[in-house]
Amino acid sequence: MDRSDIDSTPANKQLCESRRISASESRNMSPERLKQQCTFGNPTPIALGGFIMCTTPLSMILLGWEGAGGLGAANVGTYFYLGGLLLLLGGVGEWILGNTFPAVVFCQFGGFWFAYGATLVPGYGAYGAYSVDANNPAEGLKEPAFFATFAFFLFAMALLCVVFFVASIRTNVLFFLIFLLLIPTFCCLAGAFFHLSHGNTGTAATLQKVGAGILLAVSFLACRFPIRSSIGRPLKFGEGCKEMRVMRHLGVESDIPSVTHLLNAPTL
Repeated sequence: MDRSDIDSTPANKQLCESRRISASESRNMSPERLKQQCTFGNPTPIALGGFIMCTTPLSMILLGWEGAGGLGAANVGTYFYLGGLLLLLGGVGEWILGNTFPAVVFCQFGGFWFAYGATLVPGYGAYGAYSVDANNPAEGLKEPAFFATFAFFLFAMALLCVVFFVASIRTNVLFFLIFLLLIPTFCCLAGAFFHLSHGNTGTAATLQKVGAGILLAVSFLACRFPIRSSIGRPLKFGEGCKEMRVMRHLGVESDIPSVTHLLNAPTL
């Protein structure tokens, strides 16, 4: 038996292949046998993390826990740099991945938090324009016209959530429930400001607490998305669960299951 016959045996072929791979690994930080599966991460937890960090404290503030109040003005930085910025970045990330519906949702809510934060910043003159005293812009926060005008913004958000609610029917149960609860949330908060404009402080306080309580429930629901994605476990309901079961049945494993495919819907 000559050397060529020895080298052609299966055992020697496997040994030579393993040596080739080892040599390649020593020269390259990216081994040949490892294939890059994805060049982008999942932007969904980034966006929802910013959403949760705004809705959770704001709901507690609107409930008046531990004497909190002032429409959450102390957390205005949170609305800009967690709510607005992270949701906008998440929306752009979803747009890059081709997920139109979550991109629209995240960008719209990112804009909402930017707008809400700007309303509370004196430099933007949102409430100062309603003040009867030019030297004291804060007096505008007591004017009925300011309350009624801001209420229409919240009412418009409620209408937008109705559209998102209908579009989310084909996504998953959790996303569906979040929009279902956001509709009465914005309606109650808009009603609270409308009643404030008419001087009905008692009714306004009741509606504010009802809306804040529903918003807190929304925050708890939204927490499931980034938690599940971070620990690498799929959701146990919705259409995405069926896909994961099929993948496991076929022996296809994923190290980090993406939540983004759960949020896909037909292009708007």
